[in-house]
Amino acid sequence: MKMEAGFDKRKLWALPAERFNDWRRKNDYPIIYERISKFLPFFQEWQKDAGVTQELMFEFGIGRFLGSEDRLSVFHYHGGNRRAFLTDDSTILHLRDPRNTYKEDIYLPYFKWLRMEKGEERFEKVSREFRLKHYRGGKPVFNGDFFLLDLSVPELKGVSVSDKLLDFVCLDETHFDSIHNNTRIYIWYSTAKKLKVTGDLWHLSFYETQISDFDVNNTLVLNNGVFGGWEIDCEFLRLTIARGVFRDSRIRCSKLDYNFELSEVSDVGFSYVCLSGRSRWDEVRFNRKAKLLFSAQGDHFNAGQYFYREKVSQLKAHASPWSDLKLKHGRPRWSEALSYVLKSYFSLVYEFFAFVTWGFGERPGRSLLASIAVILVCAITFYCGADSVTSGKFADSLYFSMVTFVTLGYGDISQKVAIYKIFSAAEAFLGMVLMGLFLAGYASKSKQY
Repeated sequence: MKMEAGFDKRKLWALPAERFNDWRRKNDYPIIYERISKFLPFFQEWQKDAGVTQELMFEFGIGRFLGSEDRLSVFHYHGGNRRAFLTDDSTILHLRDPRNTYKEDIYLPYFKWLRMEKGEERFEKVSREFRLKHYRGGKPVFNGDFFLLDLSVPELKGVSVSDKLLDFVCLDETHFDSIHNNTRIYIWYSTAKKLKVTGDLWHLSFYETQISDFDVNNTLVLNNGVFGGWEIDCEFLRLTIARGVFRDSRIRCSKLDYNFELSEVSDVGFSYVCLSGRSRWDEVRFNRKAKLLFSAQGDHFNAGQYFYREKVSQLKAHASPWSDLKLKHGRPRWSEALSYVLKSYFSLVYEFFAFVTWGFGERPGRSLLASIAVILVCAITFYCGADSVTSGKFADSLYFSMVTFVTLGYGDISQKVAIYKIFSAAEAFLGMVLMGLFLAGYASKSKQY
C-alpha cells in the first residue's frame, strides 16, 4: 500500500484514533481485504460459519480476525461502544457483569477455524505462505501481493497510539519517543525492523511481524523506561534494552539474541517456535539463551526452569540424530555418520537416565519416586523367587529390600543363592546412586547456571 504522493505520515499519526482508523478503512483496508479474501482458501466459507463480516474486521482490525490463537469476544457496552478481547483472557471476567456490558458476541478467527475444519496439513501450508515475503523497491510486500502501509518515521514523539489499527503496516526504522496508550496495541502482520522505543510503553502485541533477522543488524531497542505486558510472536528476535525494565511479557520465536545494559527483566516467559527445516539443536540454543538471561539477572528459579528445558530439548535432539545429521552435513561419509549417530545414542542413554531419576537436578523428587519403585520391584522379586529366603513372606521381603537399598545391612536376613546375592548388591548400588542424586538435586538449587 503506497502512501498518496505528498501525504505527510506525521499528520496521519497525529490524527485521533477514530479519524486515523477511518482513513485506513477508506484507503488501504479495502485493498487488503480484497487481496486476502482471494488468497486465503475457504475465506467466504469461514466468514459464513463464524459470522464474521467485512464491517466487523474493519472495526477491530483485519489481522485480529485472522491470526488470533483463541476465539474473540466482542463486548457491547451500555454506552454504545464495542471492544474486542480474547475470549479466554482472565482479565476480562468483569466485563461479563451485566452492569458493565449487555452482550458478548464470540467469533472464531480464520486460522483457528482452518485448523479445526480443514486439518493440520492445510493449516500449516496456508500459514507458511501467508506472510511478508520480500521487499520491492525498498518497500515491504506482503504475500508478494500488496505493499504494507508505510508509517515509518525517524522520530515519533508524544503521540497517542491508543485504539489505532496498526496491522499490515511498515514501521521499519521508526523511533517511538514518549508515546502513550491506554489500550493494547496490535502490530500484526507487519514489519518493524530497527524499531526503537524510548520511554514507558505497555501492552504492545506483535504477531507475524518481522522485527529482526539474523543476517543483518536489525534490533528492537528499548531505552529508558518500563516496558510491560508485551507479547512478541515472531521468527527472529534480537532485543536490546538500555536502562530499562522489561516485565510481565511473553516472547515466542525460533531464534533469540539480546543485550541488556543496566536493565532488569522479570516475569517474562520465553517459548520456542519450531519451524520446519530447523535443527532440534536450535531449541537447545534458544533455551540456553533464556537460561543465561535469568542467571545474569540473579533469578535462579527461572534459570533452573530453562536449564531443565534446555536439557529436555537436548535429549530430544540426541533421540533423532539422523534428521539433524542431514541438516548439518547433507550426505556425510558413512564412517562420520556412524560415529555421530553412536555418540548421540550413548548420550541419549545417559541423559534419559538423568531425566528419569532426578530431572537433570531440577526435579529431585523423581529420585524419591524412583527409590520407592526400586524398593517395591526388588521386594516383589524376593517375594516371588522360589530360592529367595523371604519367598512367600511379603513383609520380610519388603523389609529386606528397604535395608538393602539404604545399605544398613543388619544381617538378620541374607540371601543364600548367588543370583539373589548379586541382585541384592545391585539394589544397594542403585540405592547409593539414587540417594546421592536426591541430596545433590536439592543442594544444586543454589548453583550458578
